Amino acid sequence: MKKIKMMLPANQEYVSLARLTIASVATNMGFSIGDVEDLQVAISEACTNAICHSIVPEATYDLTYIIGKKDLTFTVSDTGIGFEPDLVKLPGDNEDALASGFGLFVIETLMDSVEIVSKKGVGTSITMVKNLPSEIPTLVPIPHRSWSTKIQDTVENLYGGFAFKNNLSI
Repeated sequence: MKKIKMMLPANQEYVSLARLTIASVATNMGFSIGDVEDLQVAISEACTNAICHSIVPEATYDLTYIIGKKDLTFTVSDTGIGFEPDLVKLPGDNEDALASGFGLFVIETLMDSVEIVSKKGVGTSITMVKNLPSEIPTLVPIPHRSWSTKIQDTVENLYGGFAFKNNLSI
């Protein structure tokens, strides 16, 4: 098991660093493109929550990535205002769903497991787990074709071969 720890300023411009890190780690572990995108959305939401609920302008938040053999566990921890996780309303239960709880709903929808620990005035820690699929699909090799052949095939499919049969340039 490997562990990566980072501390980022509570500033939106650094969320991309968290996204790039999780994408790199997840890709190297063998997650699908769709799962990597889900992981990026989840970490973006968790980081945004840490930033929005930070108490002081110079605040920071911590990220921890734990790389297991069959899963990726990551935690976003802040020293923000904290909240009561049980009191967060789900979208549809709240008149202003985008203002409260929507990010947590997205995280819980995309991840296999989510644990939220929060204490008012102390901060919040969101731990998320994404499991590798039990069976990784086998990639079928595609025979190599030159770019010009690929372009020609695409144009022929789009125009029924008219342009190449009649030596027209497109």
